[in-house]
Amino acid sequence: MDVHSLNVTNIVLIPKVLHPTNLGNFRPISLCNVLYKVVAKMIVNRLKEVLKACIDSAQSAFVPGRLISDNVLLTREWGKKFMAVKFDMSKAYDRVELQFLRYMMIRIGFDFAWISTVMKCVSSISYSVVVNRNVGKIFKPTREIRQGDPLSLFLFLIYSEGLSALMRLAMRDGLIKGAKASTNGPQISYLLFADYCILFGEANVRGAQTLKSIVREYERCSGQCVNFEKSTVLYSSNTLEVNR
Repeated sequence: MDVHSLNVTNIVLIPKVLHPTNLGNFRPISLCNVLYKVVAKMIVNRLKEVLKACIDSAQSAFVPGRLISDNVLLTREWGKKFMAVKFDMSKAYDRVELQFLRYMMIRIGFDFAWISTVMKCVSSISYSVVVNRNVGKIFKPTREIRQGDPLSLFLFLIYSEGLSALMRLAMRDGLIKGAKASTNGPQISYLLFADYCILFGEANVRGAQTLKSIVREYERCSGQCVNFEKSTVLYSSNTLEVNR
């Protein structure tokens, strides 16, 4: 399938604030070709059928049958002497490394023909920026998935499985201890919603260092970067001040 001719995309800049002063105050939106969107929607409809089996249960975004309210209830009932670290990934879609995306699809077990089709869709993109209704020169990106592409939401879920895998390994090896919503409930070490994530750990130096090393490893492998200005740490009510 040759999608190069369908994948020329115009970028428009939507202001995030009333009086923008720099590029950081704009949100880039990709205006994709209508025919490409039809192709992408066909892929998405097939992908939705297997997402629930492929994506970790901690991820509640865009997976049929899962709701963000499930994660909200869990975070309200987390245990004692624990901390919850809410991370926001800076420019998450813009930092997607296509080779890492391909690697994650292989590790999850997608068919190689399917992977090839998806990679053609995301690697054949070319852009032109629209400023004051004037279309600029065409250029090709070296990484990222597009905001506005029907595929992007679901491909980012696959991409985020890298973080889920690191958290599962840490739980298996006893490096982190998850919080419990009830006495006999399962341990919960992380919750995800698209590019937002909440990691749970013991409220002590060891717990903080372990979570930090996991996030740093994910950043190194995936190209993602935590936006610490938008990230927060919450502690259970009985956490000692010295630990905070």
